[in-house]
Amino acid sequence: MSNDTEVRIQLATDSMPVMARLGERFTVEQPLRDVLIAADLHLLPSTVPLLLAYRRAGARLVVTGSNSASTQDGIADWLAQQPGIEVIEDDDGLVGTAAMLDRRPDVVIDEADAMLGLLHAERSWQLAELTGACVHTLAGVKRLRSFHRRRGLTLPVMVVDGSELKSTFDNRHGTGASALDAVVGLTNVSIAGSVLVVAGFGHVGRGIAERARGLGAQVLVTEIDPLRALEAHALGYRVLSLTEAAREATVLLTATGSRRVVRAEHLALLPEGAILANAGHGTAEIDLPALTAANDERRRVLPGVEEHTTASGRRILLLAGGNPVNTAGGSGHAAAAMDLSFAAQALSVTSLVTRRPGPGLHELGTEIQQEVARLALAARGVPLDPPSPGHAIYSDYLTGEPELAALDASQEQM
Repeated sequence: MSNDTEVRIQLATDSMPVMARLGERFTVEQPLRDVLIAADLHLLPSTVPLLLAYRRAGARLVVTGSNSASTQDGIADWLAQQPGIEVIEDDDGLVGTAAMLDRRPDVVIDEADAMLGLLHAERSWQLAELTGACVHTLAGVKRLRSFHRRRGLTLPVMVVDGSELKSTFDNRHGTGASALDAVVGLTNVSIAGSVLVVAGFGHVGRGIAERARGLGAQVLVTEIDPLRALEAHALGYRVLSLTEAAREATVLLTATGSRRVVRAEHLALLPEGAILANAGHGTAEIDLPALTAANDERRRVLPGVEEHTTASGRRILLLAGGNPVNTAGGSGHAAAAMDLSFAAQALSVTSLVTRRPGPGLHELGTEIQQEVARLALAARGVPLDPPSPGHAIYSDYLTGEPELAALDASQEQM
């Protein structure tokens, strides 16, 4: 094992104090004793503290990378040497997913919905064996919500994404920063003075837009949701159709979690030398077959940078093969951002095993989010103000506990 791998893992671990505190607690409480977890996740240095916390909680693990392009050198090998962790390496993810389910896990953890999709499509008999599942990304959550409405889930699924904690710190601050960092790292493009188009103004898109504007870019936003488009407009961004925005793009970043957002008609409008990248889940946001069909020549010009050239000589630079650029083309989120969402995931899984909720989707509760936030503040030495007497009475009143007269009396004394 290279010393470089050990250093990267240690640096990530040092930046994740909440996971460290949970690991200490799990060692004592053993909430996952003898539970077999199958985890389909990006295998990055920041993933290691999460997996080791599950081990300290008493679980055994079988792990595969959710995207071979994002699996960092040495991480899978390091994990495979740890007791109680089996790593299944697989280039396309399909064989690895099936192999993990062959181990007959008690709990599955999906980056999106690869294992749950395979279970419902081909292994429905295995669903009854599972205690439950946990899904980490919004793309997976959206698909599962649709499935649940149409057919219903027969097992409990804890969903981390969509919560205020995950949306703010992982999606907005995490992906928003790491996606832009990866674009600059791969191409050395100057964000200052560029025209950066963000397709999608959810939490990820907003995070990208904020950072790009702070670095001096002219930011254009495209959206299909009227409320998000209105919010982007109110925040001072130019909101255009993708057809209009593509004509001006120095950099076009997709951040929708959807499919075929950038299509042939948009590719035909991109300026010479435009940079095309994806910050969403998977590779489906950019129509890659259309990109290949529209260009006469393609070649690798830099690591992670593929140049597509039309018959007329116009060039488009595709980053990370259309994979999520922050993980496939960069170092992923800062470990400090993953500390919070991984802590939420760890507590969700332990809650799933210890409380045994009923079938269906279970959102990340306020109790877990508040616990993670308190642990994070304590680790950073940030104090919380105690509530004033008036605030406490008012909060109780909103829950229907005291009489209105008590509230009125408290307000008179303030």
